[in-house]
Amino acid sequence: MLSHCGECPQHRNLKACAVQTLKHKTMDWKNVDLNNGYEREQNILDPLSFDILLLEVSCNVKDINVNTVRDQFETSLQAKIQSAREIFIFNLSNITKKAQQERAK
Repeated sequence: MLSHCGECPQHRNLKACAVQTLKHKTMDWKNVDLNNGYEREQNILDPLSFDILLLEVSCNVKDINVNTVRDQFETSLQAKIQSAREIFIFNLSNITKKAQQERAK
């Protein structure tokens, strides 16, 4: 049975999250280690694929039409943007420090 890992605010897809849980058991999204190759390669902003959008429309939209699909897209997009902003804010000092270190090389 798939379950949300509870550690990553950006994983909304349970299947992907279950796979990722093994890879980032100790990853702290509020304090990303930018010296760790795996953590550094993680997306700040999760992608929104056609497949995910179609699934969300199928699950969340009662009357499917152009307007309700557009609304679902905007809702999904804004949720991803909000999550990315939170991750960015939590890690802003880490990002700034790492950028300064890399510039000094």
